[in-house]
Amino acid sequence: NGLKEIDLGANGLMNRGGVAVAEALTLNTTLQNLGLMSNRMSDRAGLAFASALLQNSTLTSLHMDMNDMTDFAMMGIGGSLRSNTTLKSIKLGGNPGAHEPEGMLHVACALTQCPWHRYLEIRDVLFRLVTPMIPDIPPECKDWSNERFLDYCFLSFYDKMLAMA
Repeated sequence: NGLKEIDLGANGLMNRGGVAVAEALTLNTTLQNLGLMSNRMSDRAGLAFASALLQNSTLTSLHMDMNDMTDFAMMGIGGSLRSNTTLKSIKLGGNPGAHEPEGMLHVACALTQCPWHRYLEIRDVLFRLVTPMIPDIPPECKDWSNERFLDYCFLSFYDKMLAMA
């Protein structure tokens, strides 16, 4: 039946190992849960996983928190979420890009554009960081939870967000 879950967290994969895992993920048809926390992976590996998510149709959980990915990797991941319909949980917190408005704007746009991601669990990321980037958004949005923020702010201001992404 094949391997369904693997945790490679804190193994020092860095970019070279991360890219190799991402490339393997494009061919894998059984893995559902992949843990890659604290591997010092940066944008090169993050973009490789963004590419892998475009091709993989079995992965439901991807934990890439506590790495070194910037907003460029978050933009790529956000773009891949627009077409990946199987991912149900992704952890990105602790990456510099997960706390930058520019990168999170792409992830947020993917969530509002794609109904299959309405219940995607994204942990340790605050979408309210993008509030200052969207003209005319109510200032109280910056204090809301991710769920309320997505429901109100992103659905109301999606066109403005998309124009900025």
